[in-house]
Amino acid sequence: MYELVIINGKDYPVRFGMNSLRMFCKDTGRSLADLDKLGEGMSLDDACYLILNGIKDGSRVSGQECSLNVDDVADLLDEDFEALNRVLEIFSNQFSAKFETEGNVKAPKGEEEVTWDKLEAVAYGLGLLPKDFWNLTFHEFLCTQKGINDRFELEQRQEWERVRWLACVNLQPHTKKGQN
Repeated sequence: MYELVIINGKDYPVRFGMNSLRMFCKDTGRSLADLDKLGEGMSLDDACYLILNGIKDGSRVSGQECSLNVDDVADLLDEDFEALNRVLEIFSNQFSAKFETEGNVKAPKGEEEVTWDKLEAVAYGLGLLPKDFWNLTFHEFLCTQKGINDRFELEQRQEWERVRWLACVNLQPHTKKGQN
């Protein structure tokens, strides 16, 4: 669920799930569609907010308090700049690599853009509670959605097979022998 990163000799839980990304978007004014371009020309301010929200969400999930602010994160990085690379690698592992395998956030031309509200609506339509949705990573959410959709398709296919079988059984007595 979260990974520990050592910054200045202290362990910090880090997690980049839906909630941390939501907080990052809120803090920086970015949209969900901007997240796939995060690595391109990321400002130091963006990096500090990303790390802060990863630590806040990791702390929340691990049941720890987090009283850090963006200035505290910048101070931590002053003393251990390599921590920036370690946390961004965790971000890459938890978000980018998994999310890119499913496709970009940007919608193809002519289709609607993906937003947090739309993702929430899909999650609630799948029967997830808000706390469950915000505790998922993108990869977990996409797997949950795919699993539920696959189960629905299987149920529909089985129902269609039953209807087809009943139609066949009902028509069988009325067909002439030798006709199929």
